[in-house]
Amino acid sequence: MRPRRIDIRLHALALAAAFLAALCMAPSAAAQSGGASTPDQHEGAAPVDPGFAISARRAVMVGGTLRVKGVSPQAAGRTIRIDVLDAASGLWLPVTATEAGGDGSFLATWSPVRAGRFVVRAIAATEGEARGASAARSSIPRAVIAYRPAVASWYGPGFYGRRTACGRRLTTRTQGVAHRRLPCGTRVAFMKGRRRVVVRVIDRGPFVRGVHYDLTGATAHRLGLTQTEPVAVAPLHAGR
Repeated sequence: MRPRRIDIRLHALALAAAFLAALCMAPSAAAQSGGASTPDQHEGAAPVDPGFAISARRAVMVGGTLRVKGVSPQAAGRTIRIDVLDAASGLWLPVTATEAGGDGSFLATWSPVRAGRFVVRAIAATEGEARGASAARSSIPRAVIAYRPAVASWYGPGFYGRRTACGRRLTTRTQGVAHRRLPCGTRVAFMKGRRRVVVRVIDRGPFVRGVHYDLTGATAHRLGLTQTEPVAVAPLHAGR
């Protein structure tokens, strides 16, 4: 009976080893069959063509029109897709498309629906080539900030020398902004006319109805803000 028990144990060990081997091989098999990647992840690997540049304004209002222009001899007569990098997933998401002319020039338009910083690129590929990373060619990515309207005020006198709600000591040189809900350290971009500043949330406020942001005196001076008035604002991700 002892040999029989040994055979059973050896058989069980062999089954366990086969099961573990199958688990180790599963990811490779999925990758070979294409099950381990989505089209967006695959297209994200499209090589950047150093000679393929696009132009676009670095600032646009939410709901406004961003014009993306470019030219590349390799894009002549091909479909040009405009992608936006999704910061949350790290994937390139298509937002619009156009056709390039015979000289490879093209013009596409896109309207952002939320405020923030976006990275935009153009992909030169026909519909049938869209899934082939070797066929698609990406332009040099370009950063764009989409702003939305808001009302801002400024503060300082009477508070200098005190600690802010985020732990900073407020001085006449302190750069920053107060907001009721955005986490401390969040970067916020402001635009007023031709002036633009990016500062971090360092305090809580303002606590006045209809006013959304309260700039420190030094930040207000840089932006040219002298009273409570409308500005363009874009909350950015912390550390970006």
